[in-house]
Amino acid sequence: MRALGGLALSLLVVLALARPAPADEIVTKSGSKYSGKIVEETNDHVKIRTKFGGVMTVKRADIASITREVSKSDEFRARLAKIDPGDSAALWELARWCRVEGLGAEFQEAAKKVIAVEPDHAEARKALGHVRYQDRWVTRSEAEKLERAALEAEMKSKGMVQYKGRWVSEADVEKLKQGLIQHEGRWITKEEKGYLDKGYVRYEGEWVTREEKDNREKGLYRVGRKWVSEKDADQFHSEWDTAWQIQGTGFTVRSNAPIQYINSQKEFIAGMMKAMHAFCLGRTPGQDLPIHIYKTIGEYNAVQPMVQTEGFPSPMYYAYHSASIGGVFKYTEPAFVATFKFDTKFYQYLFLGHGIGEAYLWNVLGRDSAIEPWFLLGPGHYYGFSQLGAVIFNVSHVQQQLGENYIPLSTLLGTHELSQSEDWNTRFYYQSAALIYLLLKDPRYAGTFRKARAEIFKLADARKARQEVLGTGEITETLKKHFDPKELETSLKALLASRQPIPDEVKEE
Repeated sequence: MRALGGLALSLLVVLALARPAPADEIVTKSGSKYSGKIVEETNDHVKIRTKFGGVMTVKRADIASITREVSKSDEFRARLAKIDPGDSAALWELARWCRVEGLGAEFQEAAKKVIAVEPDHAEARKALGHVRYQDRWVTRSEAEKLERAALEAEMKSKGMVQYKGRWVSEADVEKLKQGLIQHEGRWITKEEKGYLDKGYVRYEGEWVTREEKDNREKGLYRVGRKWVSEKDADQFHSEWDTAWQIQGTGFTVRSNAPIQYINSQKEFIAGMMKAMHAFCLGRTPGQDLPIHIYKTIGEYNAVQPMVQTEGFPSPMYYAYHSASIGGVFKYTEPAFVATFKFDTKFYQYLFLGHGIGEAYLWNVLGRDSAIEPWFLLGPGHYYGFSQLGAVIFNVSHVQQQLGENYIPLSTLLGTHELSQSEDWNTRFYYQSAALIYLLLKDPRYAGTFRKARAEIFKLADARKARQEVLGTGEITETLKKHFDPKELETSLKALLASRQPIPDEVKEE
């Protein structure tokens, strides 16, 4: 019966649309009839717009009668006046008539009178867009609001917070801010997710196919289409033209050094990448950082003849300094270049950390940006010391940092070119690392420094989107908005004087 009722109602709507619309009518004394809409009346004449669109003017003296249209709205009022205000059934019938006649506002009025008399009238409620929520009728927007409030109360009772439209634990918020993704119960970077989606697996710090993993576990390495021993693979890759190509997360290593030596570097490189990912608040370089390690200085000079070698305490070189420690910083590739082997683990960690940190930041902030050296060099040096587990001030060439050899904070923050003095550079490296350490680890500064970095990276993102770059001094000026330079300098001097150890870790608090 309900289905037939709905069909009948639909048929009524069709019939209502098919029948002629009511109109005004003028009948003249001669018998002529004009139907349409009266648009003007005076003592002398009446104008009527006919159904054909034209306007006819009829003299008042010639008119026998005028029949005026009764509007559906007027009819609604007349019908409503005859209904007992407490008769919900009659009111609902009137509401249905309004719906058939296309009287939207009148339908709403009649339906609301129905539920005022009979609050649980389901048809009227549904017609008005109401829904049942628990034990009462509410509008859809009210129901959605109540459901959101109930969900919010439930999630908060479980210790959850809302982050970008999702309910997550407070611990997960920090991971999400770093751009990490949850995969099979662990947090990974977008780059790692990309490799996993391609079917790659992690093995000894690099991404390989499952076939390669199975063979590597047997001590075999791919050379062309063959799988050969480690000794034969090292021999094949000993020339730069056939050098090893190692794929890590966010970096590639090209080297003609023995594979065991390359493997010894991968863990440190991966740690540096992870540390810089945290420092940059989840931002990535946008491409794999290329790292080259040459077997000999001669091979290095043959491939990178423009890189100067003077002033370095060990046989390692930077291709991203525009080939000069004393020049204005400029990014070029590869991101880091070194010769095999490093003289000491100290230099290996210090300068490899320096190289990765600088290349990472340069790609995040914009390669052509003017980046202050303290911000560019400090993170890589700090994390290099951290992974080494070294005491930052326990080496001989840094013992003179205090007194007249101390670099004033204003100079440290404002310098855009490094002096040719090796001693000055060494002190600059250590003081910039100490400054970053202070800002990251000291509870007085750590939270504020995070906000300052967020502002710096947001500014860089906006500039890159407009194909612009950071200007000279913008990073330092952002820092100064958050910190008192005099107070910061007092704290930095105290840290330098204490010769406090750098923790053997890379986690940022």
